[in-house]
Amino acid sequence: MLKMEWPAAEKRRAEQRPKPQNRPLHEATASERSRYLTGYIITAAVIALVVSMFFIGRATVIGKATAIADAPVKEATEAQNLASAFKTERDSIEASMTALESRMDDLESDLTSTTRAAELWEARALDASSTAASVQADNEALKRDIARIQQQKRTVPASSSVKQASSTTSSTAGWQTAKASWYGPGFYGRKTASGAVLTTGMMNVAHKTLAFGTRIEFCYNGRTVTAVVNDRGPFVAGRTFDLGPGTAQALGFSGVGTVEWRVV
Repeated sequence: MLKMEWPAAEKRRAEQRPKPQNRPLHEATASERSRYLTGYIITAAVIALVVSMFFIGRATVIGKATAIADAPVKEATEAQNLASAFKTERDSIEASMTALESRMDDLESDLTSTTRAAELWEARALDASSTAASVQADNEALKRDIARIQQQKRTVPASSSVKQASSTTSSTAGWQTAKASWYGPGFYGRKTASGAVLTTGMMNVAHKTLAFGTRIEFCYNGRTVTAVVNDRGPFVAGRTFDLGPGTAQALGFSGVGTVEWRVV
């Protein structure tokens, strides 16, 4: 920038002007005193303003510092409260898990018991199915035998039956032993091969070949009874007679056993 130079004359006049002298306040004029007071007041106001701004700034800084210092404490308190809440929730979840584990153990025990029961019932069902199949096979064989006997009754003369009975009687005279079984439950109310309706006290016996009406005397365990052949059976290998319900009851016979018999 260019530096402006005063003219020489103006410079000299400025140097020749009298400079103001600082006089004591009691020697100053009223205008000077007023000017001095105004300056003092302004100075005091400036100083007061500066001091107040200092204290205001200091208070602001202290407040901010306090807030900054309190922030970690507040955050720590919030974190502690949050941790406590998490711990409570964790304890509740653990209690729920314990209860669920106990319930799972109970359900597993129940499932094991149910499985065992199901296996037992399945085994029983298989046995029942096997028994039903066996009974059905016996019934089918009995039906076929009944049909065959009925066919024989229609085609064979009565004299032949009489001859067969007499020859059988003569050939089986005397006591013999044979394996026998008995029947009744499940067949009550049904017709035998001869057409008679089976009752609970019927003194009958089933045989595969002896003529209907043949009288047979049985001896078992010290008891002796007479039964009439009116049915066909038994259809199990190794058995000769199937005692009717009344016959078996009179002999005190049950299950499968050996009896003594003869035609009378």
